[in-house]
Amino acid sequence: MPHVKVERLTKRFPSANGSITALQDVSVELAPGRIWAIVGDNGAGKTSLLKILAGVLRADAGSVYLDGNDVTRLGKRLAMAVGLAVSDTPGFYERLSGRHNLEFFGALYGLTAADVRASIESLEQALALGDPDRPYQTYSAGLKQRWLLARSLLHQPALILWDEPTRSQDPQHAAKIRALISNQLRKPGSTVIMATHHREDLATADGIVWLSQGKLRAFGERQLIDSDAAFISWWRLSQEAGQP
Repeated sequence: MPHVKVERLTKRFPSANGSITALQDVSVELAPGRIWAIVGDNGAGKTSLLKILAGVLRADAGSVYLDGNDVTRLGKRLAMAVGLAVSDTPGFYERLSGRHNLEFFGALYGLTAADVRASIESLEQALALGDPDRPYQTYSAGLKQRWLLARSLLHQPALILWDEPTRSQDPQHAAKIRALISNQLRKPGSTVIMATHHREDLATADGIVWLSQGKLRAFGERQLIDSDAAFISWWRLSQEAGQP
């Protein structure tokens, strides 16, 4: 059974001229224990897909299943199963320290104080979470991004959804995030789905979901998609244009 199954997913947003279609009739089945990269031009529907998988957005049509269960019926179980990191909805309290933010979120997940402390210690090392006791509002953009990733992992979710995980990172910290993905997050029963603009991020993935103007262009094994002539041509052009 696929860990994540998407059937004929469609999402529209209202606009001055009617509506904008973010996703149109998208269907994929993603196996567990693997890292999946979502790629596509800006506006291709990558972030919308992640938010629908997390239950943050409702689709206009189609269905999403997690381990065979319709996500719209999972309620709190979906929140416990999913770790979402999307930069446009950070949700941190600016005046609290990074540590106090994670303690607060840990309590919302029902974690014990001891479990939260252990998770923070582990994540501090894995993600280089500097200055844990400084107010969150004083952090750099790159450090805020790493605390956002840490929050998504706090409750050890089975489905990790990351939107451009290496956003705002210098090469050293980007490499640390990629090492975490490759060495710790790829495990049986879990799935990582990340939207990315970077070839180096793509190299950590086992499979690719390629979206174009809200439609599924292709998906499958990374080696197959990555070597496809159409994909190579698109990637080269998108890199030259500065918006993969």
